[in-house]
Amino acid sequence: LGVPLRPASFQALAAALAREEDAAGLRGLCDELELSSKGADGVVVSEPLSLAMLHACRAVGEASVASRVLELHRLACAGAPGGPVLGAYCALLAGAGRAAEACDFFEAEMA
Repeated sequence: LGVPLRPASFQALAAALAREEDAAGLRGLCDELELSSKGADGVVVSEPLSLAMLHACRAVGEASVASRVLELHRLACAGAPGGPVLGAYCALLAGAGRAAEACDFFEAEMA
């Protein structure tokens, strides 16, 4: 359609992909988010958008996409993500069986 996606659109699509457990679709949505977030008029990867994407990542088991989302959020918030995003990312790692990485992340980012 050529219609630019806004944050609410990304959030809705992430929720739909999570419900469908569509990992490939979520990877594609993250690709689109990366492209859409560039430039002065780009999509801001805000806390609500980040949380929606991270929830979808957890639902489909996509920790690699989650790390991309975290970095996009970091860029949007001048390198200082909030506690809810950090906590969601840490929980995602722990839930994905990456306990050591979750602990290291917690110590580096949240302690």
